[in-house]
Amino acid sequence: FCVVAFGEESHAGGNEKMKAALKDVIIVGGRNDDVLACTKWVSDGEKLGVGHLEVKAMWTPCHTRGHTCFYVRDTRQDESEAMGHVFTGDTLFIAGCGRFFEGDAAEMNQALNVTLASLPTNTQVWCGHEYTLKNLQFAQSVEPDNTLVAQKLTKVQDLRARGVYSVPSTISDEKDTNPFMRVADRALQTRHGQTNEIQMMRHLRELKDKF
Repeated sequence: FCVVAFGEESHAGGNEKMKAALKDVIIVGGRNDDVLACTKWVSDGEKLGVGHLEVKAMWTPCHTRGHTCFYVRDTRQDESEAMGHVFTGDTLFIAGCGRFFEGDAAEMNQALNVTLASLPTNTQVWCGHEYTLKNLQFAQSVEPDNTLVAQKLTKVQDLRARGVYSVPSTISDEKDTNPFMRVADRALQTRHGQTNEIQMMRHLRELKDKF
């Protein structure tokens, strides 16, 4: 059973070999994307069962039109208490987000600050790439007074120096340290001369693209 966020080579490039090696494998992709060798297309909100696990598709268009995140929880635990896991592909990175290749700031704001932000705060975030160190350096540059960013940057610098991955994070941590999930913060808006979340999202992406 394999869930694929979107059809880019770095995420779906091994699907055909996997399918050839494992004849019964189910390769799941979002209905609005072109996931290579997909055998099961899912729509937003659709749920699949894998043993005692529930896998929920969450459509998060912007990086690509059909980008889909997958939220996984253990059905044996109370939903309000269980620690779920969300696989976010190239929509939500630790302390960052994906480029707006096929969408705009409003769509990324919806994806991050409505769709993914609605998950329980203890949800573990598993993203598609290890970009955390540079993302936190950027976060510190745009919000230098955020002590939680400074603390996490120090922690991640140590992890990476020892060859340890920084993933996963949590939804709670991202709300505290990811500037793209802090676009509604009035102090951050004022610092950058923006007046609403969409403007702030667009402004941050423009800055990050040049960082």
